Amino acid sequence: MIELTNQFYKFIGVEIPTKYIKLAVASLTMPEYAKNYNDVNQIKIEDHSSLATVGDAFCNAYQMLNEYTSFLTKEELTNKKSPFSTENLNEVGKLLLKEHLFAKNNDLKDTNTKSYATALRL
Repeated sequence: MIELTNQFYKFIGVEIPTKYIKLAVASLTMPEYAKNYNDVNQIKIEDHSSLATVGDAFCNAYQMLNEYTSFLTKEELTNKKSPFSTENLNEVGKLLLKEHLFAKNNDLKDTNTKSYATALRL
């Protein structure tokens, strides 16, 4: 998993320091995959569930800091968040991450409408 994670991040131009490799693996690990892995292995892995909250906050803060001017109304500023909508991020995430996520069973089913968006926000 570590090697595949490093390969993916190098492919997108990100060098992961050794001390953060567990977080990098978790960023690509879907919940069902982690559960199945942890059921049969002594060394446990984390999934990206809790990291997604941090990713959401970062994406929104970054977007707002880039877009903010004192001349924008509240509505205009809110509308500038639309590129980071779950629907948009899910489509982009599917294109970028489909072959790179550690996933099993229900992790990537069509009924899970935000699985790729959650991973992409990390």
